[in-house]
Amino acid sequence: IGRSAEIISILSHYGVLDRWPVWLDGSARDIFNIHTFSGAFLKEKNMLKMVKGDREAHRLNIVQDRQPCVIIAPSGMMHGGWSQFYARHLLPDKKNLVVLTCFQIPGLPGHSLLKIAHDRDVFNRFRFAGKREKIFRIKFGEDRFVPVLSQVRHHHFSSHMSSDDLEKMIERMNPRLGILLTHGEKSGMEFIQNKHKNIFPTYVGEGVKI
Repeated sequence: IGRSAEIISILSHYGVLDRWPVWLDGSARDIFNIHTFSGAFLKEKNMLKMVKGDREAHRLNIVQDRQPCVIIAPSGMMHGGWSQFYARHLLPDKKNLVVLTCFQIPGLPGHSLLKIAHDRDVFNRFRFAGKREKIFRIKFGEDRFVPVLSQVRHHHFSSHMSSDDLEKMIERMNPRLGILLTHGEKSGMEFIQNKHKNIFPTYVGEGVKI
């Protein structure tokens, strides 16, 4: 959800807020309000539109409006929040673009959507002349299958990295005092700790002795 602020900064830098309505929904809206309370995004505050309440009717008006707009709605992996709602209504139309901006865990809807869109693009690129275009579909939870006709893109705003990348970064930094690992599975953090000196895994509710 913190990534939404980064996306707002990029859209503002490239003038998107001046050209089209940009809507914030769900936790992206809540995080933005925290930023503005602390004095950030003062320029963007009056340019963004906030989706208020939990009624679907307001959101339907947004997705059914023929005017171009941008919607920022977590969760980024499409396993919760309002992103699934918007995806269900935007994916069936070729004129729309759905952009995923974070790491996608296999088994969650965002990862499935990327794979389906990739398979669709490959199939339609190499299909024989005269053969009908194949419709690929995705299912969100208990919902009916939704046709994936819109453009789907994946832009890597995620700060996640593999264990190999993390170890290379540790070797380049060669920290004198050490590194605190604050986000990861216990087994993975202990694996890195055993391979390098001055590595300190941290866990919720526990202190760290350096």
